[in-house]
Amino acid sequence: MKMYKQTWLLVAAILTLVSCSSENGEIVADNETNKLMTFTATQEGDAVNTKTALSSDGKTIIWQTNDKISIFDGKGNQAFALKTGAGTNSATFEGTASEAVTYTAIYPYQQNATLSDGNVTLPATQKAIEGGFDPTAALMMAQSENTSLQFKNVVGYVKVKPNFDCSKIVLRSGSASEYLAGTGTLTYNSGDPTFNFSESNSKSHSITLEGNIKSEKTYYIAVPTTQLTAGWTISFTTTLIPQHYNLTLFISS
Repeated sequence: MKMYKQTWLLVAAILTLVSCSSENGEIVADNETNKLMTFTATQEGDAVNTKTALSSDGKTIIWQTNDKISIFDGKGNQAFALKTGAGTNSATFEGTASEAVTYTAIYPYQQNATLSDGNVTLPATQKAIEGGFDPTAALMMAQSENTSLQFKNVVGYVKVKPNFDCSKIVLRSGSASEYLAGTGTLTYNSGDPTFNFSESNSKSHSITLEGNIKSEKTYYIAVPTTQLTAGWTISFTTTLIPQHYNLTLFISS
């Protein structure tokens, strides 16, 4: 059974897995000349399912001022920066690219990302952001034959609400061979995107959320939507006591 189909209520924390999605495909450039282009980007779902940030009421999906996306035009990975729409769920991104039959886009922009050789990164260390998540881990993907992009989620989110202050929270797979972070390949799959880990050694079976994590505040950990046959554990390291608390979760199929 997939992780994002389960919800657990814990004394130390509330954890919720949320499913997500995205896509990949062949790209063919029409000409050799890059030109200034503007793409309109929207996101799927509600504020729990997909977001780069949340509004103060926790219900609105919003883009942020410094957001960037990768546009693949058949010639390379082109950086596009947010132009308008900060604070809303529909924004425009501007940059230069070649005209193409199909464009594939990835959020967030990763300079070394490629579509086919396992060079997209889901970070093993994520920054704790109160009421939200680390945008560097919020992988999304879109594909279009025009400049209108509907992003689909690649990752899910573990919602964490500790009842004591923490310096870090570690989510760990129960098996050293089942991974939660590292480099891999994104595939669009007709709007149901997947992240497949590469065969390189840059893989981790744990994700660490670090920062000033406050009691009774909500945080999100971005995780791949995957099946963990050996279950998983989560540990909370307090800021007041030199010890940490462990909780073990097992998922049955």
